[in-house]
Amino acid sequence: TGRIMSILKWFNKPKWQNPNEQVRITAVQTSNDAELLGQLINLVNHDNSEKVQIAALNRITDYAQILSIAEQHSSKKVQSIANKKLINWFAQEHNDLQTKVFANIKDKEIIQAIAAQASDSGIRLSAVNKINQQGFLGDLLLQEKDYKIQQQILQQITQTSTLQRLLERINKKHKSLRAKIESRLGQETQDDDAIATDLCQQLEAVVHGKNNQQVDLTAIDQ
Repeated sequence: TGRIMSILKWFNKPKWQNPNEQVRITAVQTSNDAELLGQLINLVNHDNSEKVQIAALNRITDYAQILSIAEQHSSKKVQSIANKKLINWFAQEHNDLQTKVFANIKDKEIIQAIAAQASDSGIRLSAVNKINQQGFLGDLLLQEKDYKIQQQILQQITQTSTLQRLLERINKKHKSLRAKIESRLGQETQDDDAIATDLCQQLEAVVHGKNNQQVDLTAIDQ
């Protein structure tokens, strides 16, 4: 009786557990079996077929799980698809879960994509706050329409060369933004002058043997 039950169980095995890859793919793509839907994350992580993994990933709607796949899966192709699903979710809609999911994102490329594409301005601002790559911030400033986010991006651009490139690229019609960049460039120049003057004074103290002044030899050397 036990052997008969075992054979029956083998024959009645759900198609998403079938040894044939194509049968599993079709089942994962089309079946609404509750057990299958509950096993999608396991299929993504443990099925021996990348095609089955992708089919399962395409049916997952839990974006915390999708983030985990994007950042930790062993297959670069599966990771890439998860990345796109995650970014598209932020780009096409906004809901309260996004703030929670975003707080757990560590991948720099995903954060940059969300800063550029998220439909919600609050999420974009949160993403901008996590970015320090100067060239990317410069490109982002030119495409961002939200005034508050523009201000934050500009505040995070600290390299004079990036500000100068922005000034060359920015349309003359954007007078307000041009004025702010010019103001920042003026401030950066003043800051550089102040630092240079301070270092020269310190160097002079070294040359003249004035030991009563705090001297930063490392900064002078740099």
